[in-house]
Amino acid sequence: MSLNSFGEAGLYGLHRGWLTDIDFKFTTFDDPVRGLLWAGRGEQYREVWGLMRTDGSWQVLPQYSYVQRLVGGRAIVRSLIDDSLPPEERFGSITSGAVNSDGELVVPLERRWLGAWRGEYAAAGRLGAAPGVRSSDGQPESGLV
Repeated sequence: MSLNSFGEAGLYGLHRGWLTDIDFKFTTFDDPVRGLLWAGRGEQYREVWGLMRTDGSWQVLPQYSYVQRLVGGRAIVRSLIDDSLPPEERFGSITSGAVNSDGELVVPLERRWLGAWRGEYAAAGRLGAAPGVRSSDGQPESGLV
């Protein structure tokens, strides 16, 4: 089952009424039986996402600009844009990592993109880097994590 809200929504409990404000966007994190879902607020393309329990409390406070569904025990997340940078450098400030099934960061947010998980691996690369190229410190710009 997939959950995606396209407009603003909130969580409502049959016996408790509204559990959250009605200004969230929701998307699937994991099996709904586990009771965790991604919840985001903000303008389109500037949302801030966190992992919410179905009682309306936070498992992980909002801190990500992008989130994916849990696949193979990992969900890809991206940091917020650093608005203190000049506009032309802001996209390069976004870092990617991954959380486990409890929302704990298990692949550190680093200056790279992450592709979809396949088993225990995901394709990874530094933002703006060409595949097969090495950085000035000799590290590969892309590979597997």
